[in-house]
Amino acid sequence: MILRTLAHATIFAALSCCAAAQLGCKTESEPSSLTSAYTFSRDFDGERRVLRFEPSIEQPAECMRSPLPVGDDAPWKEAQLSPQFHRSLIELLFDEDRVSSYKADTAASSSTELLVCHESPEAPEFCFIPQVVVTGRGSPWRFGLHPDVALSRQSMELIDAFLLAHDACWGEGTPTDGGD
Repeated sequence: MILRTLAHATIFAALSCCAAAQLGCKTESEPSSLTSAYTFSRDFDGERRVLRFEPSIEQPAECMRSPLPVGDDAPWKEAQLSPQFHRSLIELLFDEDRVSSYKADTAASSSTELLVCHESPEAPEFCFIPQVVVTGRGSPWRFGLHPDVALSRQSMELIDAFLLAHDACWGEGTPTDGGD
């Protein structure tokens, strides 16, 4: 009986400490979900990368890369994605054979015991959750970048394709006000 009471008290104390640690950190608001655009955002290693593109190839893509926390003056660039990049991203987003993997990985990544807020060395009061968020198809897909999260091959291919497109946009893009 004493051991059971002690175990319950220990669990309650651990949960309280976790909650208090989360309350002490200010997290960045997640990227906005534009209704007509597809958005990819990755928070990892103290950096945010964002790529937004429209369904039409004629519209340029916008990309941002900034240390976390992201300030109002974060640099944005604009570039025309190659038709191959654009088509590949659209196909990956709308491939119904992949959607179940994206949803399953989102559910696994949303597990509360894996949501660990990492403090930023540059801003100790700020923390972030290492993850990728993809919006534009209803509810956002969230892919945790935590060592204990084993993402499916389909989700990893989606993330890799978006990172390649982001790198192309960032490397070839021209500075813009972006983010509006």
